[in-house]
Amino acid sequence: MKFSLALLAAPLLGLSQWPAPARDAGADIVLRPLAEAQFQAGAKSVAGYFVADGRLCRLKLTIAGAPALELALAIGAGKSSRLVAADPASPQFACAADARTLVVSGARTAPD
Repeated sequence: MKFSLALLAAPLLGLSQWPAPARDAGADIVLRPLAEAQFQAGAKSVAGYFVADGRLCRLKLTIAGAPALELALAIGAGKSSRLVAADPASPQFACAADARTLVVSGARTAPD
C-alpha cells in the first residue's frame, strides 16, 4: 500500500511517490537503515530514507515539486532535527542513541 505523510515545512518543499506501509495519522514512524518512508507536509509530498554512518543518521529526503528538491541531513546519535526549526508543527527527525533507527514524529498520513 502507498501512503504519504505531511511535512509542515517551508512552502518550497514537495516530492515523488515511494511505496511504504500505511501509518495512522500522527503516529511516529520508526525507520531502519534504507527503509523508505513517505509523508506529506502541508501540500508537499516528501519521501526519504536514512543510512547509519557511525554515530550519524544520514537522512536523504526528496520533496515533490517542479523541480523536485533533494535534501541531505546528518543528525548525530541521540540528537534530533526539524526541517523548519522555528515551526513546532514541522516533523521532527530523531536519530537513536546507537544511530540504528530514525524516528519521524509529527508527520501525518495523507490520503492514497
